[in-house]
Amino acid sequence: MRALLMSAVLMTCAAAQAEPAREGDRLYRENCARCHGARADGDTPIARVVKPPPPDLRRTSLNDAQIREIVTQGGEGVGRSPIMPNWGFQLSSKEIDAVVAYVTGLREGVGGVKSAARSQ
Repeated sequence: MRALLMSAVLMTCAAAQAEPAREGDRLYRENCARCHGARADGDTPIARVVKPPPPDLRRTSLNDAQIREIVTQGGEGVGRSPIMPNWGFQLSSKEIDAVVAYVTGLREGVGGVKSAARSQ
């Protein structure tokens, strides 16, 4: 009985973790991939003409707080490219958290890259 209960708890936890990952993937594809690329490598037609080009998010050394600040305030708000919108006016805090988790997952090679590669 105890093993069955533990199994149910683990499955519930796994499902709870998967939902933000799916939401982050969706939000990234809808709002970020245009500039940062489906693979998050910064290799897009837009990236070839804007200066500075969008970074390769798979290789970023920024921590979650820094990524959250850039997403929320936009590039210009944090002394980066004025091309990047300030998503804090368009996305909820929960949605921004999902995007941050997605980008972190890309960097760590956890789930995101496979998902982003499929949408190319």
